[in-house]
Amino acid sequence: MDRYKIRKLEEKLAEKDKIIERILDESAKKDRTIKIVSDEREIFKEGYKRLKNDNMTDELTGLYNRRFFLEQLRIELNALGREVYSGEERRQVNRGYITVPNQRKSHPPLSLILVDIDNFKRINDTYGHLTGDAVLKGLGMYLNSQTRESDIAGRYGGDELAILLPDTDEREAMYTAERIKEGFDNYQLLENFPEEVTLSMGIATTYEYISPEELIEKADNALYESKEKGRNTISIYSI
Repeated sequence: MDRYKIRKLEEKLAEKDKIIERILDESAKKDRTIKIVSDEREIFKEGYKRLKNDNMTDELTGLYNRRFFLEQLRIELNALGREVYSGEERRQVNRGYITVPNQRKSHPPLSLILVDIDNFKRINDTYGHLTGDAVLKGLGMYLNSQTRESDIAGRYGGDELAILLPDTDEREAMYTAERIKEGFDNYQLLENFPEEVTLSMGIATTYEYISPEELIEKADNALYESKEKGRNTISIYSI
């Protein structure tokens, strides 16, 4: 009688073992499936990040490309308009139809620095475009190392780079430009390059909404002034 009970218990135990084995097997399959899906997700995620980075970044300098930089400039300027307007007035500000009167300056300033390599055409003509590209690449790396997390540095066009400085007035923008320029004077851009590479800069600051084109024009005028002064200097356009 006891042997009969023992055999029945052994049979029940074997059945339970089979059930547990089947559950574990199914769980292992689920774990493998989860891992496969997780690995695929990581692959897609990395691909997405590379694609997004490619759409935002200038391949040569490593800075933001022109399209993305201008998008950020519009966003920052529109934020100035939104802080003082609402409703239809805000829509007109965002479209560039109207500007903010001086008495409504109640928000932080926005500064733009345009950076230009002096005599870059001569560098290209004398040493070749590969050397010119190396100069641009080196400058891009340098600017990336000198900007704050909140700053937006991009390649505006050709050898002209740009730095957008949110919450930064003229004095702070000039300090930033001087710090960048002084550091660049002691920066080894290219090993054994026989010429000194210098920078000219133009700064424009606004405390109100203006169009992106207008702020760029102001900074460009300041940059032109630096060139007229003999290059290797910084000028500010006061709005």
